[in-house]
Parts: sequence; structure tokens; C-alpha cells
Amino acid sequence: MALSAPATAERVRKLEDAGIITSYGAQVDVAKIGLPLLVFIQLRCAPGRCLFKTSSAEEFPEILEIHKLSGSHCALLKVALSSMEHLEAFNERLGVHGEQITNVVTSNLFSQHFIDWEEPGVNLRPSIQQGWNKRELNNEAQSARGTSSTVH
Repeated sequence: MALSAPATAERVRKLEDAGIITSYGAQVDVAKIGLPLLVFIQLRCAPGRCLFKTSSAEEFPEILEIHKLSGSHCALLKVALSSMEHLEAFNERLGVHGEQITNVVTSNLFSQHFIDWEEPGVNLRPSIQQGWNKRELNNEAQSARGTSSTVH
């Protein structure tokens, strides 16, 4: 799509005003600044030792992202480290907060920095599994009774 500079600026302004564009910034390759080891850590905080309540970001500068989770673990941390020795020291510091499962990233196969929601090119609706769709089951039951689910 070819837009003039004023049209593009107006579109960007509208996206900013709507809160869709939230910030601008540089993407830093952490490996090139001495942090080549990337890990994801699932953390299950112990009672009274919640990472969010008993510490601060300043105590864990290696953490790039924290995502609060539902399920068996309370958080997923994305962490950049300099070495396996650094990972061991980090795990000792983090370990006081609870149980953790650490996964070392061996390679990054795909990174996406934008999503085209105007024309995503994929079906965004879940597939209907035969025998599991409520609407399908209701229609079959009504057909068996000789009634219709059509609303006029």
C-alpha cells in the first residue's frame, strides 16, 4: 500500500492516539554486549517469598521480561546471562523465591516484531471438531425432536 508522507503520518498518529503504538525504541542484541546465554525460567513462588512482593527489578538486572502466568507456575522469566557460571549464580539468587524450571535457548528459529491484523492470512476461528460443537449438538437434538433452532 503506497501512502503519501502526510497520510502515513496521520495513520501513525491515529495508531498512537488509539494506544496501538505504545512506544519507539532500539532493539539491542544482548549477545553482542556480553550476554549470549538466553534462558526462560518458570518460577513457582514459595508462600511469603513472592518475587514481585519481596524484591525489585534492580536486584535482577539480567531479567528482560516477566510474564505472570496461570497454572502450576506463577511467572515466566526471560533472562540474558554471560555464561553458565552466571546462570548458576542467578539461579542461586532467584532460588530463595521458590521452585524453578530453567530452559536454555539453543537457537532462535523465529522472531516476529509485528502482526498484520488487517489481513492476517490465517483463519482466526478455531476449527469445529465433529461431535464437539455445542451448536451442532443442539441442532442435531432439535432435528431429532422435530424442532428448529432458527430464530425469525
